[in-house]
Amino acid sequence: GNGVVNGNFTVGTTSDTLLLADIANSRINIGTTTGNATLFVQAKNGANPLTVASQTGSSILTVLANGNVGIGTDSGTATFSVKGNTTSTNPFEVNSYTNDNLFVVSSNGFVGFGTSSPSARADVWGNLNVGTGTISTFFVNTSTGVVGIGNNGTAIADEKLRVSGRVRA
Repeated sequence: GNGVVNGNFTVGTTSDTLLLADIANSRINIGTTTGNATLFVQAKNGANPLTVASQTGSSILTVLANGNVGIGTDSGTATFSVKGNTTSTNPFEVNSYTNDNLFVVSSNGFVGFGTSSPSARADVWGNLNVGTGTISTFFVNTSTGVVGIGNNGTAIADEKLRVSGRVRA
């Protein structure tokens, strides 16, 4: 049947709380009584504080005790580790709200900006700026075909390559 609890609900012992439903503050605490969020999870005895698994038990998301986060793996070896499945063409993608590919890492290690299928180690679809501060030191404008080195890539008349500074051959 269904049950209703009026007031706080605790699972555990007086010295070791496993779960606390703090009704007065609208909080659920796991592993502690002093959580300061709507859902607060504190690891116990070196265990990972959070794992979300599939129906078969495969790890979907894991937060390790050392703070590393693993997606598709339960052993995140870096601060943020993503492991794609064997059938995924792009194990890591960042998409816009309209599902346009902004950034892709393909299964062969190629990185794409503005493309879902990079064909080189770095594949950029769109303009490219390289520089520091507010001025590009290298610029490629894909709509005009202008390449600028040592300037912001603006062309005069029919220039396709503009170099500011000396060129040595």
